[in-house]
Amino acid sequence: MADQWLEAATALDVFGNRLAICERCHAGLVRTQAASFYRVDNVQADAELPREFWWAKGHEALDQNWQTGDFSTWIDQKYHWQAFGVRFALADLLNLLPFDQHAAIRRQLSVAGNSAWISAREARRFAYEKARLNPTTAGKAVAEQCRLGFILARAVEMRWALGRTPDDGWTEEAREWDVPIWFWERFTTQDASSQDWEQGRFAGRGRGPQGYGWLTLNGVHFLRSSFDVLLPSALPAPEGSEQADPRKVALSEADLLRWWDKLAPVREGLTQEQLRAIAASDHPQHTVSRDRIRALADGRKPGPKPN
Repeated sequence: MADQWLEAATALDVFGNRLAICERCHAGLVRTQAASFYRVDNVQADAELPREFWWAKGHEALDQNWQTGDFSTWIDQKYHWQAFGVRFALADLLNLLPFDQHAAIRRQLSVAGNSAWISAREARRFAYEKARLNPTTAGKAVAEQCRLGFILARAVEMRWALGRTPDDGWTEEAREWDVPIWFWERFTTQDASSQDWEQGRFAGRGRGPQGYGWLTLNGVHFLRSSFDVLLPSALPAPEGSEQADPRKVALSEADLLRWWDKLAPVREGLTQEQLRAIAASDHPQHTVSRDRIRALADGRKPGPKPN
């Protein structure tokens, strides 16, 4: 099963004990990654952190900011190592908790347990009950909006295999995978795909960035706020209606840019408000202002205007 990685703030919020987390990192029991890892004159992106980085086991010799995910320490009192945007492997952190809590925690940290997203079954029901579309073609209508980039989807699990069948095993697997537009364009044709809206399972053959292959998505969910596109008179929330949570801090620039790059396959066509909703869903422990989204979007439409 593919790994799911947690931001430092989320890891601390869910698992609580920073000393226990750091001790297990030093023991090699919890894998960690950094968006940027600085070692003397060497800089690595998306680097796996060595056990030695955690030698202080969470005590004073480790400079730590769990909200931003930035950590640094001195090795042998000579070398300054810095890690920015640190992430922790969920599968390893779960061993801090009793086994009977693992499933609930996984769901809590998944799109499947996030109220900002709705299941494929709910999405199709919305299309024919709320948007008054034909029940027999409601799913196809949702998929078409995904192809246009107006509705965003995310899968709990993605599996990809080069070739015409996955008989030789999966080439790539991922958790909490943002479904790119090219999936809806190339992997949903009638003669080479299947869509199970009740189970949220989508599969198909087509040509992806790595070549021709077979792609399977399990647990497909859709961003709730993007479904306004199906309603003829949907209005956005009034400007300024949201209240900032004083307990949250702004998402670091490094994490914001990494999040923006991750959205590259699906962000085209999304409005600023849709992008901000996704940011809030992906980073519940942080805030991302409209101004920062506007700067990234570079003139993209803010969203639908009232008549």
